[in-house]
Order: sequence, then structure tokens, then C-alpha cells
Amino acid sequence: GNIGPHVVESLKDKGHEIRVVDINEEGLKKLAAMGVETRAGDISDKDFIFEAVNGMDAVIHLAWSFSNNILELFDVDVRGYAYILDAAEKYNVEHVINASTAVVYGKPQYSPVDENHPRIVEKARKPMYALAKLVTEYLGNIYALEKDMAVNNIMIWYAYGDEIGGKHLRNMVKSAILEGKIVVPKDCGGSFLQLDDLVSGIEGIIKHKPKGELFNLATIYLTWEELAKMIVERANPSAQVVAIPKEEWTGSTFLTDDWEFSTKKAEEMLGYKTHLSKDEAVKHLGKALEVCIAGVKASL
Repeated sequence: GNIGPHVVESLKDKGHEIRVVDINEEGLKKLAAMGVETRAGDISDKDFIFEAVNGMDAVIHLAWSFSNNILELFDVDVRGYAYILDAAEKYNVEHVINASTAVVYGKPQYSPVDENHPRIVEKARKPMYALAKLVTEYLGNIYALEKDMAVNNIMIWYAYGDEIGGKHLRNMVKSAILEGKIVVPKDCGGSFLQLDDLVSGIEGIIKHKPKGELFNLATIYLTWEELAKMIVERANPSAQVVAIPKEEWTGSTFLTDDWEFSTKKAEEMLGYKTHLSKDEAVKHLGKALEVCIAGVKASL
């Protein structure tokens, strides 16, 4: 994905020594060329994970299979994270930071969504994915409580750096180019997270050393209508943006959930604050969208 490389490059630029573990050997080659230590292997391989974790001060867990098979989710992803926690305990790793996702909240029950929001995984757009992610959150909390380890969770809705992915964005780009319009549900959107802010959140956790906590992180809230207009400006200025009442929406339910995050807890406990103004965040997101648009155009 686009999160890991950005985090690695940012932390490396700040002077940290990094070891990257990934199952994809090809994906590791670029990082190795930058002088980053890399190890290719499977997260569900206990011996491999213990060897990889040994000697680390902190583990930032971003790996996920994204399988739709519940058995694979538990046998690979949950098992692998349990190995990470066991290895962290054995080798006295100071911090384990687990990336979670808003899908764990299920359906937004109020806005803005804070960390006390109920976990309604059965109503999530991907219930099995949500359930497995929730298990990793609770695993971390148990280790933090029973073993006095600094294990914490970060909640992300939609992250972007120099590029931004996602099939829904790509479909909007295609619609703007091929159909001359983008149709979106009205008054729905979410809190996008610029990846430098993710790094700031990670650094805040390492500095303040909480245990067993969950932190929402976000940079800017935008509606899908606002985002669609940004796409149109860059992909096909003559296209139209049509916003319809969400009650009439028949497309993906992902677009009808409104995920505005509260970051008050991170601000109070970690000193977290986005480094971008709204205009700067929009400008940065616009550049990431240009990369996405170029990719879609090349595929048409």
C-alpha cells in the first residue's frame, strides 16, 4: 500500500533506524535501495516474526491480508499480530502501535465519531474484516493490561500521501472522464488523514507512552461532493457533480456513511495537531488525486 513506504521514508529522514518486514519481496527492493533494512516473510510464521522483532525499540503494525475469508483473517492476520505481541514481550520492545480502521466502528451512530463509539461490526460494510481488526485491537488492550506493555491502536478512515488509492475514487475519475458526471450522496464524507500527520501521531505515542489506548487521527473533513469537484477540476472540467439525497442513493454504502472523526483525545493525550491548514491539506490532496487521475487515464 501507500501508507508503509511513506511512514518508512519519513521516519528514516528523521534519523530513525528502520527494519521493514513484508511478504512482498519486490515491494521491499525500493526500500532496500534507500538503505533500509528489509526482511521478506510471512507474518504468520512465528520464528520469522520473533527474529524480525528482536532488537527493535518499537513496532508499527500496518500489515494486513485484506482477505474476505474469515479463516484466513484469523489464521494469518490475527495469528501474526499475536506473534508480534508475544515477540515484543519477550524482547522488551517499548512500543507496539497497531493500525486499525473505521470499519471497526461499523456504522456511525453520531458525529463527530470519537473513540468511545460502539463497535457494531455486524453492520460494517465488511463485517469479517471489521471483526478481525477488532480482535487485534482487543488483543493489544489485553497485553497492555495484563503484561503492562505500551500497546496502542491508531484509527484511520482514509489515508493519503503523495498519492491516494481506492476503487471508489478511481470509479469517480472514470465517471468524470467517460460519462461527464460524478454522482455522489449528499452531505456524506469523512476525515482524510495526510500521512505526515500519521507519523506525527506515531511520534506522539512514542513520546507520551500511553498504554492500551485508541486514537483517532485525521487531517481534514471533506464531503464526497467536495472531493468530486476536486476530481472534476483535474480530470474533466466540463463534467458535472450531481449530489442526491442519501436516502435515494443506490450505490455503494461506503459513500453514505459519514465518518467525521473527533481527534480531541489525541490532541489532549499526545499533543496531536495536523501540520496543515485546510487550504494546504486540500492542495496536498489535490496533488495526490492528480496521480490517481493519471493512473486511471493510462488504463483507459
